[in-house]
Amino acid sequence: MPSHARTEGNGAPNANSTKSVRSARTLLIALVTGVVASAACGSDSSEEAFSSFLGTWKIEDTSTFTLTCPGDAQPQDAQIWDEFAFDAGILSDIVEITGGAREVTGNQCRFGYDVKGQTASLSPIDGFTKAAPSCAFALQVDRDNTGAITSIDSIQITPNPTQWSLALQPAVKDAPPKAILNGAAQWVEKIQMPTATGVSTTAAPACTYVVVANLTKFTKH
Repeated sequence: MPSHARTEGNGAPNANSTKSVRSARTLLIALVTGVVASAACGSDSSEEAFSSFLGTWKIEDTSTFTLTCPGDAQPQDAQIWDEFAFDAGILSDIVEITGGAREVTGNQCRFGYDVKGQTASLSPIDGFTKAAPSCAFALQVDRDNTGAITSIDSIQITPNPTQWSLALQPAVKDAPPKAILNGAAQWVEKIQMPTATGVSTTAAPACTYVVVANLTKFTKH
């Protein structure tokens, strides 16, 4: 391939032209390296932004899990979590990976959250089901107050995405990170009672479930 460097009258390459070509090549390499480095830094900064939310969070005694149903004389305490745990998501920034409380079986509240600043808000659409986020589980109930389980109810929780979020609290020196999970959801319960011939299932009216969970982080992952 012919050279494009200019030559002197005697056929020798022009020294200034050769230096210009070398300088251009050096500049191009520096620019490419800078772009790659910038891309890598951008990825790292995203992970850092999410890392404050990841890990296991203890539920403090000051938290409330309030269930209000039609016809009830007063609201009920309905805590279905022993703790909260979050990990990096695939189709959302972070995802809940928590199991259920002791009296709950099959808790599948794998809610996805989108992070903006110090707040992670519930994703309005589940990336996997392409539907509104919801979860289902079974609740063991002692309806006779005898200490024995008399029914296992089927529960469906459908959160309001605009009213369900996890907010990091300002850092305090020499203290673990704090956060508050606020949420409101519809709670639909199917009551299953044993009978002489099997199990009777009754659909109860929809209830309102309100969560104010004061959280303290105790593991990073």
